[in-house]
Amino acid sequence: MYNIHVVSVNFVMAMLLFDSIIRIKEIGLKKIIERLMIFLIFASPVLVWKFSNSQVDIGLDRSWFYIINNSLLGNLFTLFTLNPLINFIILNGIATVIIFFLTLPIKRSKNDLTVKNFIWAALIILLIQMVAGTWLPLTVIIQSQIMRVGLFINFFAYLYFSGYIAELISSKKIGVSKIVLLILVLLFSIVPLIPLVILLLYKKIDHKILIEIIKYLIIFVFLITLFILKIANIWKPGINIGPIKDDSYDVQMWAKNNTAKDVIFITPPALWWFYNLEWRVISERSTVSTLSELLEGAFLPSYIDYWRPRFEDVAPGALIQFSVDPLKNIEITKKAYNFLSEKDVIRISKKYNAKYFVSEKPYRYSFPMVYQNNHFNIYVLNLVN
Repeated sequence: MYNIHVVSVNFVMAMLLFDSIIRIKEIGLKKIIERLMIFLIFASPVLVWKFSNSQVDIGLDRSWFYIINNSLLGNLFTLFTLNPLINFIILNGIATVIIFFLTLPIKRSKNDLTVKNFIWAALIILLIQMVAGTWLPLTVIIQSQIMRVGLFINFFAYLYFSGYIAELISSKKIGVSKIVLLILVLLFSIVPLIPLVILLLYKKIDHKILIEIIKYLIIFVFLITLFILKIANIWKPGINIGPIKDDSYDVQMWAKNNTAKDVIFITPPALWWFYNLEWRVISERSTVSTLSELLEGAFLPSYIDYWRPRFEDVAPGALIQFSVDPLKNIEITKKAYNFLSEKDVIRISKKYNAKYFVSEKPYRYSFPMVYQNNHFNIYVLNLVN
């Protein structure tokens, strides 16, 4: 497995190295080499482990990239698309960069210049990712998911936005009402586009009633967004020490408590979401294939050759219908699985030696049923083999 945490550490090293090169006259080549050597010495245990166990591929694997990009990870690699959700994500990424440069102090300290160099380093990394994801999908770049460096841009943008507000408060350059507006948009905006719009316009807004209306709109949009995210099961407030005990949890617990550990199940391949654990997690039982396995396949290209025929068996025709819309692809997968005939189920059972079949209600089959709850049925198949 490719260790993404090693890559994340390398982002920091890349930013520090870029800053050192930019300021080489100030720092001196000798100090840069000394610091690099110190890093290599202390990082040597991890580096030795990494390069002795690396499965990094420096070649091109377009078929692998096409599958992971068109299934669940289009939002990570796609730059040009008609998909509104992905375009919205891209716009928010651009907004974050603009926020940083707008809030960067005019009189910059040494630390400000260093952070600015960090941002430029991150943008160069993102440019490399853009080229790879659009024209030249080198496996090592796609596998490394270097677009994650964008998180550092996000951190610095909001940090400097906070500093910008603090500077306005201390300098008393604007009224309290506008200060409150900026604080509200910083605290209650889920996406960076809203703070950017306010940041660009707040100096031109002088009407007190309009400022008050915008404040309430910010809170209103925030609450509506939370409501939509809750309905979509993307945001589920609460404190859950363990997994959420819903129908998916119950059906997996039945499998865990009532079947042998080496038993193989045929399960809904799209049975996964932000708050739904993948089948193997609770049940501790194997399944023929799941869509969520592609999240692992994105780090291990060779896994696709194993995954693809199995997935096409449990969700026939789904893969060729995939686009860069993950939500649509999940629905396509569900539909393909739910339309399996009994002959299809028996064929899959024999091919993979699967003993149990899990279906979602209201779809029913004539196989002997051994368990059901509000959402799932489990059938035993060894009696029909």
